[in-house]
Amino acid sequence: MLDPRIDGHTRVGRVLSYRREALNQQLRCIQATGEGEDLIRTINLQIREINTAASRLGASKGKSGIRGRRGRSVKMPESTHLVEKMLDEEGTYRILSAVVHGHEWAIRQLGFTEPVALPSSSASARIYMARVGKTLRPETVVWLGLTAARAFCVPVWRQFTYEGWDRKPLRELFDASFDRLRATETIRFWR
Repeated sequence: MLDPRIDGHTRVGRVLSYRREALNQQLRCIQATGEGEDLIRTINLQIREINTAASRLGASKGKSGIRGRRGRSVKMPESTHLVEKMLDEEGTYRILSAVVHGHEWAIRQLGFTEPVALPSSSASARIYMARVGKTLRPETVVWLGLTAARAFCVPVWRQFTYEGWDRKPLRELFDASFDRLRATETIRFWR
């Protein structure tokens, strides 16, 4: 939504699509718990209001997003695309997503020592076996911390830019925070 390369119509369509998707996610979460009938009614009302607002703006509700005046869908880009285009962190996103989704190769890469092959026995001659150890490497913690800090700061910086707000106090805050994190110049995108 804060991409400086999109026009106003696309931005409004994305805002409406984003809000509707957030409400749909919230609705599913509440329905899964089986609680909150009043909240469910409120969310459904808000979804209808978003669809009405889109209609007033010359757009309509489509399966994949808010449809613009020309009939094409205006929707939020996929998460991977956003991370790649806005943060230039597609590789980071993919490995962290793999960890969240329980992929053994990614979990092992971030939280275990390198495997040491075990000697073969007749029973395990055809099965690769390795002994790994749990670990929390300091460089992994630093990388995760800096990645999270940057992922938070980039959209905040873009919001300030989009709104035309004075970025000097934000720049000072970022510098002080990243100084405490001992971040290099290359990660300080605001400079």
